[in-house]
Amino acid sequence: DNFIAFLIQDFKEQIVHHLATLVLLSFSWCANFIRIGTLVMLVHDASDVFLESAKLFNYAKWEKTSKGLFVVFAIVFMVTRLIIFPFW
Repeated sequence: DNFIAFLIQDFKEQIVHHLATLVLLSFSWCANFIRIGTLVMLVHDASDVFLESAKLFNYAKWEKTSKGLFVVFAIVFMVTRLIIFPFW
């Protein structure tokens, strides 16, 4: 019960996020900015794998692995969004 409640607590925000992503990707394709749109998406999504993995291990009660993956997520997030994205 707690797991299902956790999954649906931010459902509306996730729908808005995914709709905005689709609009931005569609715009980059229509404006012939496919290369730029793809690079932006790649840089922004690089850290998501580690965040989702940390969540899964947290649900499985593997706290050390979850915390380690969250640290990796935080590092990759900061490097990709605060260093690579603005300057590349």
